[in-house]
Amino acid sequence: MPARPAWYKNTYFWIAAALLLLSISAFLRGPDVIRDPGQKREGGLALWYLVASVVMYVNGWLSHQQTVRLYREMVGDAETAESKPTEAKAPDAIAPPNPATAVPEPSTESQTTEETR
Repeated sequence: MPARPAWYKNTYFWIAAALLLLSISAFLRGPDVIRDPGQKREGGLALWYLVASVVMYVNGWLSHQQTVRLYREMVGDAETAESKPTEAKAPDAIAPPNPATAVPEPSTESQTTEETR
């Protein structure tokens, strides 16, 4: 059985948190906190880090939801298989065919056999 998914194991959340902290520190102390050496000075660097933080958080949330869904499908299938033994059950009654969906049988007039050739 696979391990239960946990949000803190998803790296997207950790990257989002780091970007958020860098963005907050750039808003408080100025953009020089996050500017790389030699990088040209541009306005809005802290805002870009904040946007990147939101994008990474959304990626983490989507990734985590998909992992949880897959885990529930796997565990649900395993629990169902363990709790309910598979039994072949006979149908209670055979339903009559639906004439609207029935496939018409080919007519005998259009069939050619070796005898009629």
